[in-house]
Amino acid sequence: MSRRSNERLCYQGVHNIDLNQWGQDRFSEARQILMPHGLPLVAELIPKRYLLGSNLWIPFGPKRGCNVYPRADNEWDNLVLLEGDPDVLYYCENYPAACRRIDGKNRKTVFDAFALYRNGSVLLVEVKDDNTTVPPEGSREYWQLRTQEVYTNVYDIPYERRDIVFFNQHRLQINNWKAILADLTTWNGRNLRHEEYLVAQFLRSYAEYGCPLRTIMHAIGGDSKDAIRVATYRLLHKGDIAAPLNEVSYQEAYYRIRHG
Repeated sequence: MSRRSNERLCYQGVHNIDLNQWGQDRFSEARQILMPHGLPLVAELIPKRYLLGSNLWIPFGPKRGCNVYPRADNEWDNLVLLEGDPDVLYYCENYPAACRRIDGKNRKTVFDAFALYRNGSVLLVEVKDDNTTVPPEGSREYWQLRTQEVYTNVYDIPYERRDIVFFNQHRLQINNWKAILADLTTWNGRNLRHEEYLVAQFLRSYAEYGCPLRTIMHAIGGDSKDAIRVATYRLLHKGDIAAPLNEVSYQEAYYRIRHG
């Protein structure tokens, strides 16, 4: 997708497109790009200079119940993985700010992401384009990474650096969750408890192997196939059911009741 310096496309759960502002030609272009991927479409005209970094996407995080603001595409991919991990109870971007005194100077850094897991453990993540490149000694990036290392070592906090190699290894899983999260965003606030109950009950009869989404929708969807589809995604997002999204498309994956 081409990126203009003064505008962005973002997906959210609201279809409030101002065609007078956006322009019919650009709206058509956006539709052709986004809709085949299942992304609800919102087009906004916003000066890029008001954004941090180079990212033009502002996703909605169902787990957070609000928009999240990654500062680059890799940071967005990282938040998608945290959002889609059922073991992550809560996450936050650009947090925390860490301060340590190193070599006689106060050093401060902000991590790209913080994650709290259901078992009580935490994880701090720094996202880089390339982890194999060693920053020049004394540079801003050098002190950033050193401060993070000292901080996490002092407080014994798990710490990961993730780069494009890491995200490419998880590309299928990321793309699957982006499509699923788009549906969850569109249906945010809708009461689907009955549909979730029906899906869970149905999958209990396929406890060993599970079954694909199309089977679930055909068997119990009736006139509410879309609601059944999104109810299945909600159960997956909550961790009540599981699917191998790192191995196969979400449309072809077998969904099953999650144990343990």
